[in-house]
Amino acid sequence: MWALSPRIRSMVRWRRINLNADFRSLGQFEVIFCRHVLAGMDPASRQRTLEQLAAALSPGGYLVLSAEEAAAGVSEPFIALAGGVFRRSPSSRAAA
Repeated sequence: MWALSPRIRSMVRWRRINLNADFRSLGQFEVIFCRHVLAGMDPASRQRTLEQLAAALSPGGYLVLSAEEAAAGVSEPFIALAGGVFRRSPSSRAAA
């Protein structure tokens, strides 16, 4: 089992947000976990949500999805790594 050290844990902030709302005011994140959520969306909502998640990630930040969602095709500005983990391209300028 993995556990965060107390020093790292003190830097983590957990939040629930409405993915249909504008969440730019939350700032930039290094990692976003969004597992088992996108699969239930229609294609237009899924694309809009991915664009917002990209905008919320700092360049080089990571997006973690479930394996099923990753297989559905996530593209620009993300770089697929492995097992549902994507990295936002450091050179991309995600739509805000």
